[in-house]
Amino acid sequence: MKEKTPELGPTGRVLRLLCDISGWSAGILLILMATMTVISVIGRAWFDSPIEGDVKLVQLGIAVCISACLPYAQFHRSNIIVDFFTTRASSQTQARMDLGGTLCYSLVLAVMAWRVAAGGYAVGRRRL
Repeated sequence: MKEKTPELGPTGRVLRLLCDISGWSAGILLILMATMTVISVIGRAWFDSPIEGDVKLVQLGIAVCISACLPYAQFHRSNIIVDFFTTRASSQTQARMDLGGTLCYSLVLAVMAWRVAAGGYAVGRRRL
């Protein structure tokens, strides 16, 4: 039986829209990377002219796809949850554990965003 989705306020609807856009963007990027890979393989086999840097572009694209899907999965509660230790816990304890997991998740993503921004800033300074 499917759980009823709680009613969302205006902020929740905007967040859902942004998460959906992020998920769809990741899917479109994944299709584009697959297309680029096919074109590169055909170019390499038939014309001896592959797309230069295609492997690096696919690696970067996969990282972007995974990062773009994380908000969608978190908002729609689609993450895989191993409930081996929590099956006997009360619903209040489970809610606290979910909150703790979400806060840890948010902290890790904030650190990742900070380091990506710092790296981008360092690369930009070297080019000036």
